[in-house]
Amino acid sequence: MLDQRRPGLGLLGAIVLLALGTTSAQAATWYVGAGSNNSACGTVVGAPCQTVTYVLGNKVAAGDTIKILPGTYSNQGTITLTGTRHQNVTLTANDPANRPELQNTRILVQARGVTVSYLRVRGGSAPADGYWGVIEVSAYPALIDHNEVWNGGQGIFIRTSQQVTVSNNDVHHLGATGTDSDTMPVLICNWNNDPVPSGFAQAIRVTGNTLHDAGGDGVHENSWSEAKVQFNYLIIDNNKIYNNQEQGIDTKGTDDLRIYNNDIYGNGYGGISNNSVYGDTARWEIYNNRIHDHRAFAIFNQGGGSARKIWNNMIYNNVTNGPYSYCAVDLPSDTNTVFYENTVYNNTDTSGTTQTCGIAARGSGSRVINNVFYNNGIGNNDRGNIRNISGEDSGTPNYNYVYPTGCANGGQCKVGNNARTNCQTTGNCPGFVNIAARDFRLISGSPAIDGGMALGAQFGADASGFARGAGGAWDLGAFEFGSTGTPPPTDPTAPAAPTNLRVVP
Repeated sequence: MLDQRRPGLGLLGAIVLLALGTTSAQAATWYVGAGSNNSACGTVVGAPCQTVTYVLGNKVAAGDTIKILPGTYSNQGTITLTGTRHQNVTLTANDPANRPELQNTRILVQARGVTVSYLRVRGGSAPADGYWGVIEVSAYPALIDHNEVWNGGQGIFIRTSQQVTVSNNDVHHLGATGTDSDTMPVLICNWNNDPVPSGFAQAIRVTGNTLHDAGGDGVHENSWSEAKVQFNYLIIDNNKIYNNQEQGIDTKGTDDLRIYNNDIYGNGYGGISNNSVYGDTARWEIYNNRIHDHRAFAIFNQGGGSARKIWNNMIYNNVTNGPYSYCAVDLPSDTNTVFYENTVYNNTDTSGTTQTCGIAARGSGSRVINNVFYNNGIGNNDRGNIRNISGEDSGTPNYNYVYPTGCANGGQCKVGNNARTNCQTTGNCPGFVNIAARDFRLISGSPAIDGGMALGAQFGADASGFARGAGGAWDLGAFEFGSTGTPPPTDPTAPAAPTNLRVVP
């Protein structure tokens, strides 16, 4: 089973070492503490300053560190890091194990190379609406790490295009109760119209966070719809995204997107959504995720899109009570989209009020390969595991496990070529290790074993990093038989941490 433990950010140590290695000998550490004053404060922990704003305005120089002592602070207000004197400044806790709480506070990062870490930042006395962030980042590179952020409009609002890492934060409870607020734990909009990154090495990365209980989407990128600029290169990995009012991840014209190793569940509308009405949404990679327990879709495609590579995902218990008819997965129709090696289970609405199915392949049906489809769209008015409507879902799926093979509404479903359709055990036909616990590894005798075809090096490991085809032909679904179920190794193509964090004024 895919390990859902939140990872530490291994890159963080490298960032810190790099920063120390390029900081001048004059760099200082300043302290802020509750109940102190600004008359005789400085670099001694026993004589802290009263406010971060005072230190930024009167003490700090580029490359310095500000450490806040443990306690609860209601007097910090809006903290703004801006200009050359604030470049490469670190704002952090004196004791990471005892993080200070800053109440009714906003942090605005407008200088390059800033790190904000190990703080608890409460934007107000209660969740609020509004297009403002508790932490706002308008300059790059920047690192926002190991904070708790809540009671905003937005949580962490990134207003630039590249080289911002948001890692290991807990962002939650945004948006006023009972309103149709569109408030996000992480909102990305390149309002500055900053340069497009040259590749994934300069991508904005959202990694290792817990993003939940907000009035909008868990992660939302909307540069095209709001600022009328194209956004490229975004990585969303190793997050838990749940219980948000709208989607887990929503984009409005994002190109070059990698979504992997996330647990996305229980969001009000669905899992991952794109809306290319606002611009192209091309070159997406979605892999090794759990996307589950949504009343509507798991992966939804609206208005076009192209070049989706979707593999090794576990997609289950979606489309259970949607406001419209949905399939768990909806694909673009271009020839560069593929749907490989996924486990798609129990995505159905048995009430008969909507029409549901496992996947709507549209024109990408011939590239639906090596998947397990089990008990999807099995209600009286549903469309089965693989939808097939009057040529709209053209193309022939290949080398999949499909059970059941029929659907109840008059044959509007498809099996495809080389399909395996036998049932190993009633209630667990594909032969999963523990279907009740959603352990989708395969047991001996599973009809999914040796049922697939080789698909190339990019798809040559399963969701746990286990090599495919070691015992013969490739197996079907997210896991190869014999998989240990341990987390996948670090993605070798993931971006490095933002480099050159000590900018010389």
